[in-house]
Parts: sequence; structure tokens; C-alpha cells
Amino acid sequence: RYKNGMITGVELMDAELAFTQAQTNYSNALNDYVIAIAKLEKATASKLDQRFGGK
Repeated sequence: RYKNGMITGVELMDAELAFTQAQTNYSNALNDYVIAIAKLEKATASKLDQRFGGK
């Protein structure tokens, strides 16, 4: 859309920033999830996959 003149350079930069922020938020959420799983496994002294019938 930028190459076709449908959006401005500022709009392109805003979209790129929003994308980068979304990637960062996703990465942080995954990290928080892994930490929460580890804490839960430590608190219950078992692996979650064992508690829920996993391998």
C-alpha cells in the first residue's frame, strides 16, 4: 500500500511500530506462561503433562 501511495510514510512507520510492539507483547506473554507453568509444577511437585494425562 505504501508503494502504491495509498498510505503515508508516517502510517507505514506507525504500522511497523505496532507490529513490533505486538511481537514483543507476544514474546513476553510466552515467557510469562513458561514461568507460570514452572511455578505451578514446583508448587505441585509434578509435571503438568503428567497431571493431565500427557506423555
